[in-house]
Amino acid sequence: MRTLIAKTIFFSSVILAVGSDFPLTQSDAVFRQKIVGTWIIEVGRTNEAFWARGTETYYSNDCFVVQAKVFLYGKTKAETHGGIWHINNGILIAANTNIADLKAGSHGSNWEKCKLIRIDEHEMVHYVSSKHIQAKVSDVVTLRRLE
Repeated sequence: MRTLIAKTIFFSSVILAVGSDFPLTQSDAVFRQKIVGTWIIEVGRTNEAFWARGTETYYSNDCFVVQAKVFLYGKTKAETHGGIWHINNGILIAANTNIADLKAGSHGSNWEKCKLIRIDEHEMVHYVSSKHIQAKVSDVVTLRRLE
């Protein structure tokens, strides 16, 4: 369940140990600069089967932290997780490395990626997760930058 939450709220995944090992396209370099900061999560409506409210913070040292209130399977709970991130070919790749129930050797199930569409001073727009690289418009998430 935690993996599902992490995938839905966020867009984590396959992190490659050192970001400098991978060549950045011009778009990747721009995305990398613009993603640093705190973004507001507002996914779903509070009357739906799933919703999340909180923040995602991306740091220039390739770490991230997600803090959110999540409603899923009829229950609301606080969720905090984080890890490392990288952008490669317009895809945000992140690995959750500090989830409370993360089991040794299970890192693969805690990796996620999402296709970035646009990041500017006010918004980050991306597809929901790696399985949505060919997504429909309804699978697009827009996060607002915390001012």
